[in-house]
Amino acid sequence: MFHSFRTTVAALLIGTMVTATATAAEGRHKLVVLAFGDDEFAIVDLAKDSGKIVSFQERILPMCEVGSVSEKDGVITVELKQSTGTSSFKGKADDKGVIKGIFNFRGNPYPAELVKTEADKVAEMKSGQVNRELVAALQANAGKGPKDIREAIEGILRKYEGKPYANGIYGQYLNLADQFELKEDEVKKLLDTWFASAKTYGDSWYTQTRKAAMNAMNGKKTTAAALLEMAQEAEKTIDENADMEGKVEAMTMIASAAKLLDKKDLADSVNEKLKGYETKLDENYKQKVPPFKPVKVAEKAGARPVVMELFTGAQCPPCVAADVAFDALADTYAHSNLILLQYHLHIPGPDPLTNPDALDRQKYYGEEVGGTPSTFFNGMSEAGGGGNMARAEVKYGEYREQIDRMLQKAPAATVNLSATRKGDKIDIEVSAKTAEKPAEKAKPKLRIVLTEEVVKYVGGNKLRFHHHVVRDMPGGAEGTSLEASGEVKKTATVDLNTLRGEIESYLSGYEKTRKFAGTKPSTEMKNLSVVAFVQDDETKEILGAAQIEVKDTP
Repeated sequence: MFHSFRTTVAALLIGTMVTATATAAEGRHKLVVLAFGDDEFAIVDLAKDSGKIVSFQERILPMCEVGSVSEKDGVITVELKQSTGTSSFKGKADDKGVIKGIFNFRGNPYPAELVKTEADKVAEMKSGQVNRELVAALQANAGKGPKDIREAIEGILRKYEGKPYANGIYGQYLNLADQFELKEDEVKKLLDTWFASAKTYGDSWYTQTRKAAMNAMNGKKTTAAALLEMAQEAEKTIDENADMEGKVEAMTMIASAAKLLDKKDLADSVNEKLKGYETKLDENYKQKVPPFKPVKVAEKAGARPVVMELFTGAQCPPCVAADVAFDALADTYAHSNLILLQYHLHIPGPDPLTNPDALDRQKYYGEEVGGTPSTFFNGMSEAGGGGNMARAEVKYGEYREQIDRMLQKAPAATVNLSATRKGDKIDIEVSAKTAEKPAEKAKPKLRIVLTEEVVKYVGGNKLRFHHHVVRDMPGGAEGTSLEASGEVKKTATVDLNTLRGEIESYLSGYEKTRKFAGTKPSTEMKNLSVVAFVQDDETKEILGAAQIEVKDTP
């Protein structure tokens, strides 16, 4: 999720601040963003009438200068003007002089602090350290009883209590509430502690934290009473016309909690009201997304197809811009010119569209997939990062630049592909050949991918539909070598019934430690396509590719 901060920008320029009147902010401060760790973005000297950036993370803010610093009613605002828009920090000083608040970056609010410092260089970023500790603790206690797992998580909670990035720890703890057999007073005490620290960073972070808590409690009997109270309170405050999704989410939680508490009349009443909402939500979504009109371009004959691979996550807010731009490309280019592949990962939270082949593909690219979203064009990592819905058109333009440039190349390998479906069986035949005999160090391999055109699943980032989702890599993610001759023929059969079972088994196993939000997506497997491509494992370059829709045969 934090990948968008680390990989999409060039440099932070030293800028001048004007109208600095905030006495509480005078002196040297470090801007620390606390979404996934203590990440220092910049060190800033603030005076009454001016200021400057002393040190900064070069891969954080693109072409940025600080616009203004002001204070009103104790609220301190620092504006950072960038080529892509304006980011701003807004917060209040606590009794220790730490200015706590929200850093709005690309439309997403992140908890942050302005902390007095004498340092002249920002510390190295270590995003994800807490999550790694949590995963390591769960792995170390795998197979042990609930008591051991509970004690392990509580130890990490004590270590990071009060930090906004402890949200993930609290969420995991509540995910396992039934196993821990938490009592109502224990749940209340946990929530009071969690929410008290969240409030110090402002209303928007407090609201986000409450939503995270409700999602974590959903479906657990031991937290049902607390969830029912919170969901009913939320539902009353949400205007359906302004936030239909939020209204439906709260109502769904009310029905779920009521059922667990044996409040049948309440559950039935809410479920009756929910009928018809899903259709309305889908229609509203399709009318608004994408928030721009894709441009249709003419097919470029003889060009090497561009295989665009997007690593994303349904719980990842910065993935919204990348996903929406990715979808819009299908309405821009001919399928012979652009092949779209979308892999889902459990970043930053559990994603039921993830599968073992997607994880293997992530490992194939290694550190180049430092987070989500990550994008590859014919095997080359380019135009990484994302943002909110408002940035989707910007990402669309960045993706088009890469695709248009790569469409100037001729194929370095030919791929012939056929696929037929009869019932639940898909028979695939592929032949591939490099244009020239492979060089001594070259390692061309053929890989086959099965994608689903559209899958509906509403995760934490609220995208309702996901396109060109990789469901399987027949023959394995490692691929088949073209050997020294540069040629290969490959056949494969996909049994969809078996594949469904494998996906459901993987997800069930994963859910034993981390629960999925919302209703898991269908594995009906409609509107499938097969993609085959030749990739040089030495350089990672994709040399040629083909795709075909899977048609049913009598």
